Amino acid sequence: MVAALITWSSAASAGPKGSAPPPATAKAEDAGPSPEARAANAKALELSKAGNYAEALEQFQRAYDLSPSYVILYNIGRMARLTQDFARGLSAFQQYLSEGGIEIDAARRSEVEQDIASLTSLVCWTSIRAESGAHVSVDGRDLGVAPIDQKIPVNPGARTFRAEKGGASVTKDVSAKAGETLQVSLEPQKQGPIVGPAPTSSGFRFPTGVVVASWVATGAFTATAVATGVSAIATSSSLKKDVYVGPAHAPKPDSDIAKKAGRVKALATASNAFVAASIVVGTAALTFTIVDAALGPAQDRSKSKASPKPASVELEVGAGSLFVTGSF
Repeated sequence: MVAALITWSSAASAGPKGSAPPPATAKAEDAGPSPEARAANAKALELSKAGNYAEALEQFQRAYDLSPSYVILYNIGRMARLTQDFARGLSAFQQYLSEGGIEIDAARRSEVEQDIASLTSLVCWTSIRAESGAHVSVDGRDLGVAPIDQKIPVNPGARTFRAEKGGASVTKDVSAKAGETLQVSLEPQKQGPIVGPAPTSSGFRFPTGVVVASWVATGAFTATAVATGVSAIATSSSLKKDVYVGPAHAPKPDSDIAKKAGRVKALATASNAFVAASIVVGTAALTFTIVDAALGPAQDRSKSKASPKPASVELEVGAGSLFVTGSF
């Protein structure tokens, strides 16, 4: 059952059973509602009788916007409650009593006060802090300009508060619960110091591929020097066991002993060359590593247009010869 609604006519809808119909008020008649407002109000009454409360609510609101009158606030409050828009109904009833004042008869006032008491526990009360002069809204419904001193009722559920001033805005989503009181801050947040990644040195840095290749080359030269040195020693020991005509007579150039002696000399020379190369390249590798370590972590180059070609080193050893090839 829908409680009797109020009209602008002197023959207002009948109130609850046993109560006298509320008389038309002088304020409502003197206000002279526009024809459009009367039409919207009449349509809203028809919709409410048919049970179309949501549509009736919008028509009552349109009538009020066209010709504001506290009389229609009662109808807005009644339709809002029937559509479970408790916050809107509560605000409409409170405004109805405030604007109607002594023109509201005792029976109607008592009825509305009971509605307000029951709706109070069905809403969530919010205290809003916003920058002075900011326009505040909840779910797109305007609440006024900050500062807002009174607590604002909102319906339970997910609510979106927004404060706008000078082109800037602050938005906050909250979860409202019936009977609760929430503190909603819409004040701009002061930015703290911006903390970013540690600065990296812009000084020259040896490419990682060069550093790695230098250490690989150092290891290869060292290993080859050891191998050729051991081979030279082994060949020299074997040469001592060979017999040829006296120390004053050199072996024939094309003899096996002469060839073996040549190999000993070549291997010894190659071993010395590899030792020297190992020292030079190892020193360079150590220098590269120390310089890069002093400059800190390398910057991420993953976003570069082309990836550097991996460094490579190849060694070829022959009798009395050494070939080193590589790319960086």
